[in-house]
Parts: sequence; structure tokens; C-alpha cells
Amino acid sequence: MDAITLPQSLFTVSDLSTLAGLVVAVYVIVSFLKEPLKSLGKGDWIVRPFTVLVALVILLWLIFIQGTVTPEAIGLAIINAFLVALIAGAAHDYIVAPTKAKAKNTKDVTMVRAGDRGEDPLDNL
Repeated sequence: MDAITLPQSLFTVSDLSTLAGLVVAVYVIVSFLKEPLKSLGKGDWIVRPFTVLVALVILLWLIFIQGTVTPEAIGLAIINAFLVALIAGAAHDYIVAPTKAKAKNTKDVTMVRAGDRGEDPLDNL
């Protein structure tokens, strides 16, 4: 039987240089910082610009450490930051939306079964 070798590092520069790596990194960072950011009184609207900012910082950091800092690379980093933020937001909606829909449906069912003893009020009709 072959032994399974676990990866020794989570993210590498080559991982972050891919679209999937960038989306995962931005998604994780924004997920952890979203609630504290919203609690500052800015509301939900601040999350999208913050997501673009996180993506831009990661992309600029990548072109800096790879030594490819040019006006063209910076311009592409700005455009790509919006693309990465859009995909990370769509990934969030794909992951969280089914959970929210399930919670909403459960809440509606609970409201229907609101008798004193948990009985269905429609049974008495």
C-alpha cells in the first residue's frame, strides 16, 4: 500500500499566481475580516470594495516579488483585482446562498407550527 504524502505548505507563490489560488486566498481573507468590517458601522456595502482592495494588494505583492513591476503589470493587476473579487463574491454566494435558503425555509415551517404544544394549527380546521 502506498503512503499518502500530505502537502508541506498551504499556499505557494505559484499557487497564488493562478486564478483559483487568488480566488481562494481572497475568499478566505475577506471571510475572516468581513464581520469586523461591517461592525464598524459601514454596513454590507463596504465588503465589495474591500474585496477588490484585498485582491489588488495580493496581485501587487505578487508582481513585486516576481520582479515584474511594469506599468502594464500594474494596470493588469487593477483589472484582474476586479475579476478576482467578482469570482470570490460569486463563490461566496454559491456556498452561502443554499444555507441561507435552507434556514429561511426552516423558519417558515416553524412559524406555521406555532401552536402551544407544537401542534399544527391547520389540523384543527
